[in-house]
Amino acid sequence: MELLLAQEAVLEIPFGYPFEAVKAQTVLIRSRYQKRLEQGDTKEELYQEIWQKQKRLGWEETEFCESMKICEKAARETENVVLSYCGEVVEGAYFLAGNGSTRDGIEVFSDCSYGWLTQVENSCDLDGPDYLSAVTKSSQEVEEKLYRETGEITEGALEEQIEICSRDSAGYVMIIRVGNTMLSGERFRKVMGLSSSCFYIQFENENVRFVCQGVGHGMGLCQYGASVLAKEGADYQEILRFYFPEAELTCIDF
Repeated sequence: MELLLAQEAVLEIPFGYPFEAVKAQTVLIRSRYQKRLEQGDTKEELYQEIWQKQKRLGWEETEFCESMKICEKAARETENVVLSYCGEVVEGAYFLAGNGSTRDGIEVFSDCSYGWLTQVENSCDLDGPDYLSAVTKSSQEVEEKLYRETGEITEGALEEQIEICSRDSAGYVMIIRVGNTMLSGERFRKVMGLSSSCFYIQFENENVRFVCQGVGHGMGLCQYGASVLAKEGADYQEILRFYFPEAELTCIDF
């Protein structure tokens, strides 16, 4: 299983990531796998997923082997360590870059079992290369994508048909109205191909401009922030305690 863990880490962790940050994320991947095994998935199914992902991403064997050495070492040095909450292993969440604050799991999912996902201020995000991005799409493209998703044909100006209804305390869109359909911010993000659901919309003549903060869902460990903490001298346990202050690090027979 540690080999499987290392293979997944190679595909998920940015190249050149500091070693203590690699170890922190390795613990989160192990936690995710353990959770899936508890829910009935088999090791064979997990191996098949990794193999398919590796082929899809087009990894060269030499590249893969070089990164594997680092990830295998990280797996060995964190052997059997997982993230847990209230005595249960939790699915370690992580994302690439944030907007200065991670998201609160209870607020996002309306479920107390997500108490391990707490909101953490992460100001180093503001200096990250992926903090701010923008993409412009034609109004026609936006309408077509929304029609495929909702089945509704928008009538009238787009700015009258699209309305952000609510955001969470970290600034991510929770609910957005498209015509008569309500979509989650994450769903809208995927439909539009945006970097995150912390976005703002600007309507410009025949175009729609989306300004995004961060990359990913914004919950759990921020990869960019973890790399900064590691470079400042934090070890993997300190990194995980920073991002998951309500969770615990425990050992299991993995």
